[in-house]
Amino acid sequence: FSLLMIGFFYGVFGFQLNYYLLSDNYFQIRNHLWIWKRKTFRLIDLKEIVFEEPHRLSKSVRVRTVDFRTTLHPGGSLRDKHWLELRDKLEKKGVEVRDELLHF
Repeated sequence: FSLLMIGFFYGVFGFQLNYYLLSDNYFQIRNHLWIWKRKTFRLIDLKEIVFEEPHRLSKSVRVRTVDFRTTLHPGGSLRDKHWLELRDKLEKKGVEVRDELLHF
């Protein structure tokens, strides 16, 4: 029973523990617990990045690409200062950022 509970919480909380890396040409999303999970986007393929807080999830990044695909990536392990730094760095790279978090 305890292994089942540990596995359940590992899955539930692991989903929300993403972090974001930004290089000159790429935006990458990784996960703290699920180390095999990586999603990489070329900056020229990004139409918009939306910072939002969906219902019952932690603060998240919604990635919209130029081919109209949308993915949501919760970043529950990030503090407010990290969100602000990410927003500033994305804007400096020329990526359109829409910030829907109320306290920014």
